[in-house]
Amino acid sequence: MLIAIAFVLDSSVGLASEWSRMYQQYVVHMLKRLQDTVPNAVFQTAFIIYGTQDTPILCRNFFVDLKVGLQHAYKGGIGATSNAGEMGMAALEGFVAALEMFDQFRDMQPTTPFMSHIFHFAAGLPDDLEHPQCNTQTALDQVTWGSLPDELKKRTIHFSSISTKPDLPRFAELHQAASPSPLPPWFQTLPRHKLLLAGFPAPPPQQLPPQPPQPVAPPKGVKRPAEQPPVAAQASPESNKRPRLSGPPPAVSPPKPMHSSPPLPPAPVVAPVPPRVVTPTVVPAPNPPQPPPAVPSAPAPMVQQISQLTPAQFQHLRGVYQSNSAAIGNIEKQILKMQERGEVQQALAMQQQLMPKKVQLEKLRLLIHAYLTQQQRAAAQAALQNQSQQQQQQQPPDMVPKIEDRPPDNNSMAVDPPVPPNPTGSAGHVRSLSGSGQRNQIMANPAALLQMHKMMEQQERSRAMGPTNPGAGPPAARPVWQGTIVWSGLNPVGQPRTVVCHLQAGYGNNPNPGIDAKPETWPKQMSWTLVENPQLTLSDYATQRKPMLCMFMPNAAANFPPNEVAFKSLVSMLVTKKAHYTVSWILPGKSQQTVNMLVFSYRDVSLVGAVFPITGVPDYPVAEQQHAVAGPSNPNPPPMVPNPNPQPPMPMPTTNSPVPNQPPIGPPGGGVAALAPNGALNPQIAAGLRVQIQQFLGQHGMVLPLAFLNQFAPNQMLMSLFQMSKEQRTATLHKVGRAWQSKYQQMVAINRLKAQQQAQQQAQAAGSMVGAQPPPMMPQDFNAGGGGGGQQPQFGAAQMGMGGGAAAMSGGFMGSAPGGAGSAYNISDPMAAAAANSGGAVSFQMMQNFMARGGGCGRCAGCRERRDVAHM
Repeated sequence: MLIAIAFVLDSSVGLASEWSRMYQQYVVHMLKRLQDTVPNAVFQTAFIIYGTQDTPILCRNFFVDLKVGLQHAYKGGIGATSNAGEMGMAALEGFVAALEMFDQFRDMQPTTPFMSHIFHFAAGLPDDLEHPQCNTQTALDQVTWGSLPDELKKRTIHFSSISTKPDLPRFAELHQAASPSPLPPWFQTLPRHKLLLAGFPAPPPQQLPPQPPQPVAPPKGVKRPAEQPPVAAQASPESNKRPRLSGPPPAVSPPKPMHSSPPLPPAPVVAPVPPRVVTPTVVPAPNPPQPPPAVPSAPAPMVQQISQLTPAQFQHLRGVYQSNSAAIGNIEKQILKMQERGEVQQALAMQQQLMPKKVQLEKLRLLIHAYLTQQQRAAAQAALQNQSQQQQQQQPPDMVPKIEDRPPDNNSMAVDPPVPPNPTGSAGHVRSLSGSGQRNQIMANPAALLQMHKMMEQQERSRAMGPTNPGAGPPAARPVWQGTIVWSGLNPVGQPRTVVCHLQAGYGNNPNPGIDAKPETWPKQMSWTLVENPQLTLSDYATQRKPMLCMFMPNAAANFPPNEVAFKSLVSMLVTKKAHYTVSWILPGKSQQTVNMLVFSYRDVSLVGAVFPITGVPDYPVAEQQHAVAGPSNPNPPPMVPNPNPQPPMPMPTTNSPVPNQPPIGPPGGGVAALAPNGALNPQIAAGLRVQIQQFLGQHGMVLPLAFLNQFAPNQMLMSLFQMSKEQRTATLHKVGRAWQSKYQQMVAINRLKAQQQAQQQAQAAGSMVGAQPPPMMPQDFNAGGGGGGQQPQFGAAQMGMGGGAAAMSGGFMGSAPGGAGSAYNISDPMAAAAANSGGAVSFQMMQNFMARGGGCGRCAGCRERRDVAHM
């Protein structure tokens, strides 16, 4: 059987400092369990080490032999970064990389069955990345934390996560969603570590050496306590013959506490049971239809012996189990302290002495589990035979509280019948089994289930009717609309970000109750656009315009914690930016979208919408319509309308101040979130992508000014890059970047030559032969000029063809070729005069006026070439 294991580790220093101990105490036991339970197991291991957002993946080693793969782990980048603090680590990138490796491994061996595991080790928080950006498969572009469990289940991948700190809830939620049957650790764990395991089969039954049959001692026998000291003195072979438990050791501090433990005083109670408990080895009492083939007649005698126990004897056994479990837990804590002090030999010796006691304790746990199972089955059969008798139906719940009614103990035993007997050496995980058993018993009771369902409905109704915060304003007493809103933009570091929130709207304090908000005309999915306008406030606007006010609250039917976080993000953006949202859709009887709602923050904790459901928002700029979403009433949004009142230009970082921690480009294939309603690329997203392209090319030795990219990287090209995979995008940028760099250098050289020729002509005209050397053209010169109402300066191809001459250059997108006058790439220096075809000079003011006009005519060679470049 082939076992493929992908180790997914973060590159933090915190994990690197603990990796050696975690490997010895966790990985070895996990691999050994798989080796013991899977016959002829062959291991193949892969290693993925993820970092922070600037370097998401540090190591991506494909599946190799186990020994070779473990050697790669120490060379792949463990400890290369810090814990990243609140920024977090790119854990989602690591998990998606593991999914891709499993898909490739399965494609390589389509007919070979294998077992898939992901062993995740982390010490840092995950970042807030919504979609992966470094994946190669386009099918995984839209993977989120919410859909990741489905991807794991689809590939039958068992997910286990081990964290060095308990306060990493994202990994716990992922494990809970991806692993329907988690397993407690069967080995010793380090302090503060959180282990979430899944996919490990139960250990195989241990074969006992042949032994002569032993007579069953009568219940009144008193010779067992006298024979108990030899059991404690000898090792596991004798303990297998006599599954007796000694009492708790009186002291925990001596190195050999188990030798000084006194015999159990209540021996007559346990005497009739142990001889038959050891014989079946696995105690298959919960599953009598599948007994072990080696001893088919063992369950019946065992059940017969268990049925002879009285409730008092069972309570005594339970007390013995608790006391011995507590004593063993104290000894394990002492062993852990010895290991921390470096006393390795003493700790190993104490572990060897403790092993026989653990074996006996586990046998007693199985005995108690079998007794509870038998009692519950008997009660269930009685209830089925005579359902009219209320006492027989309530017998199992009455017995279970007696067993569970005890003070909380860290080492309480598992009593849930559906849980198969699993030998445990630690005490912490047995407590979780006890809790799960109690929940199963409650859910098995139809009355309790119905009552719980009613309570949940009442809580949902109360949460839907009430505000999220006591200061959140008037509640949405009558929800009139439910739907989804989407906001797309850039996060503080310039990356594309999308916020999706499920909301419901209701009427709050209505200043004009005569107007109906017409919620039946609202689209079920709205696209909210953020507009920064500190002068426009809710109180002033409501007083002047008398709109219909609606309160927006999170929808209680949605996933509550993530939806609440998204709602708070929407409110936070309004508060920090002193802005409001605009919402557009097509009103009944109209053919174009209009801005019909403005959304403001209310007391900085909730949202209020000012709605104009009949006329639309009065006197609002038409340009806001271009951001509306194509809802159910508008499958084909209208084209973009030029903005007569543009917003101030978005500040763009210069070459000397790049955006920190920026990946080369946005998520591949994720163009849906960054698209405008008309299918074009969002202008803000396009500007951010050009900045990322500039930084990516600069890191590879191709320094280009941003204004150059604004002209030669049109939106059509950005759209194509945005939808490529990482490998395709990187190769394309390398190829195009070299062509851009060559073109830019040619342009600079041409402008220097033209400026020198012009200076010589002016000197000749003045009667002096002065060979003036003009200053070289710098990248900052591209930022001169203006136009387009505050937009970035547009150096169109037609605008750059101001001059002529034999040195003028022309060419396509990927190269250049010498041309004649009026070339598309013949750029004039903004600070110098250019020679026209007629030989005259063009003043600086004339050039500024020409550039301020915007694009070209579309008929000349320059405009045609720019159009061809845009469509490449």
